[in-house]
Amino acid sequence: MRFTGVSKPISPDMKAKTLLQFALLASVAVAMSGALSSCKTVKGFGSDVEKLGSKIEQKADQNTHY
Repeated sequence: MRFTGVSKPISPDMKAKTLLQFALLASVAVAMSGALSSCKTVKGFGSDVEKLGSKIEQKADQNTHY
C-alpha cells in the first residue's frame, strides 16, 4: 500500500482521545521532571535515604529502654 498524501478525516471522538492522550503524556513528563530534578543524581538520593535511615535509627535507640 502506498501513501498518497491524502488522509481520512479524523472524527471528533478521535480528536478528543488524541488530545487526552497528549495531555496525559505531558502531565506525566512534567511530574517526572519535577521528581527527577528534586534530587539531581541517584547518588544524591542514596545519601538522602542514608541520612533519613540514620535519623530513624537514632530516634529508635533513644526510645528503646532495655
